[in-house]
Amino acid sequence: EKYSEGLIALVGGVESRLAHLLINQNLEQFDNHVKWLQTTFKDDLFFSVSRHAMSQKALAEDGVETQTWLLQKMLGANQLEKDLETALLKASKKFGISCVATHGIYYLDKEDFKAHEILVNVATGEPCEIYERDDYGKVLESTLNPKRRVMDSYEHYFKSPKEMQDLFFDLPEALALS
Repeated sequence: EKYSEGLIALVGGVESRLAHLLINQNLEQFDNHVKWLQTTFKDDLFFSVSRHAMSQKALAEDGVETQTWLLQKMLGANQLEKDLETALLKASKKFGISCVATHGIYYLDKEDFKAHEILVNVATGEPCEIYERDDYGKVLESTLNPKRRVMDSYEHYFKSPKEMQDLFFDLPEALALS
């Protein structure tokens, strides 16, 4: 509150307090938190709407469909993002708070998702692949490590203005504010 003047607040990402309140059906606490945010940030408060879902084609091309646990994780995250967007759009009307189209960026190009995954797992010490070797150290087989850390989508790259327009074609007002 003390330092809020001059700051623009974008709230509502899948890891946000608002998202957790919505997921857990704490609607009264959600309303109270939004009211507090409005009091604190006034006209500098916006709901952040993101879309990172991968198409069925992309899931197949990137080999996600062959890893059931990863497919379930990504589909679950996609559904959570959709549910959150629906709730934020509803709250936007209820509270008079505008939405902005946002995109979580973790790497520059789409093809960099694998390098990012490796980087994250080097930091955590978890190998991305597990190797079975013969007595001489020759690799016989490698399998993807199901314990490795992965993103909920491979769409966290820097999107062009055209890609963002295509992604948010149905929310032109959110794009205009971004």
